[in-house]
Amino acid sequence: MNKQPSISLIIVSHGRPTHLSLALTSLKYIEYQELEVIIIADPESLKKISDHPDIDHVKTATCTEQNIARARNTGLSLAAGELVAFIDDDAIPEPSWLARLVRPFRNDAVAAATGFVRGRNGISYQWRAETISLTGLTKSIRVPGKPSLHEMHSGQAVKPIGTNCAYRASTLRELGGFDTRFHYFLDDADMGMRVAKAGHETAVVPGAEVFHDFAASNRRRADRTPTTLFDIGASLAVFLRKHARVSEHVEAIRRERLYQRRRLVRAMVAGSITPDLVAWRLRSFDKGVREGQKREIEGTEIGVGETFLRFPTLPPAPHKLIAARRFRGPSARARAARAAKTKRVTLLLFSPTSFYHRLRFTPDGYWLQSGGVFGKSVRSQPKFRLISFANRVAEETKRLSRLRKFG
Repeated sequence: MNKQPSISLIIVSHGRPTHLSLALTSLKYIEYQELEVIIIADPESLKKISDHPDIDHVKTATCTEQNIARARNTGLSLAAGELVAFIDDDAIPEPSWLARLVRPFRNDAVAAATGFVRGRNGISYQWRAETISLTGLTKSIRVPGKPSLHEMHSGQAVKPIGTNCAYRASTLRELGGFDTRFHYFLDDADMGMRVAKAGHETAVVPGAEVFHDFAASNRRRADRTPTTLFDIGASLAVFLRKHARVSEHVEAIRRERLYQRRRLVRAMVAGSITPDLVAWRLRSFDKGVREGQKREIEGTEIGVGETFLRFPTLPPAPHKLIAARRFRGPSARARAARAAKTKRVTLLLFSPTSFYHRLRFTPDGYWLQSGGVFGKSVRSQPKFRLISFANRVAEETKRLSRLRKFG
């Protein structure tokens, strides 16, 4: 691909309009021009974001059922881009995300790409590179700091991260779209496995980063404690039926159930749930397995979007950096908000403390890194160290400049 390929970015949302609105706001700052945005959400969420300033530049459709695979197929039928990318409604992309994620598609053998995901503090990694086996077992893999290509090896395929991945639209349609038996969990892994089985390569792109908040839903609480394991059990059973030998099913289900039990016990010890709920949620897993073992595949018709609706992103330009001490916070925030109307802005706001650092995108359109001058941002740093304000600003600017070009 010599020219910039057109990308259809699909966001599936259900019952989280505040997060969805913030994600939509962040897309204005994506460093990519050939972009269209597609939102598939419940009617109430779409109604609540109907006054968003950019909503007229977005393709939307409703999906009342909580079935992420079906919703993604609905989005795919509206997509007119050469490539199709996905993020979650509680995710914020780094401005350079798409530009980096699509570069490997210049190689015709590449049909999918996935990047890295940072967690709630915006700094520590939540996910990096993983493979998944035919029995659903994931394994972290080491990859170089630049994009690397991977094909299926010994039954292992790269697992695309659902909140940070892209595919050739033609490949997704040739494969029949996403399997709607995966209402939640392993839908991305199944597609990654199918892409690999079809003989295509998947690229892992470390520099293509997304921030993922892990917002609460009706399947988990804000602290990530599951409220039900039904869909995890059901999706695992479907995945095993598709990819594993029958003789491997019992052990794979036992392994996942044990893992989920350990999660629940840790939550119980932490006081997040009571002992009776441990047993109840394990029973929901068992019920889901039984359901998944009998779900029938559906015939899915995947259409093609007729027109490409270009989303208005800011033109390419260096990021503006603003650094201020905490006591100047109100004026610094106001300055950042004003600048964010026309620029990509990062505000460093540090206090004379050892507070840990946090990086987040604000509703006013700028990125805010806050914390103590003497506190740590990355895990390898000590909890406290003497350093000047100016040197700390220079240090954090250098770290951020790996992904952002400051002017």
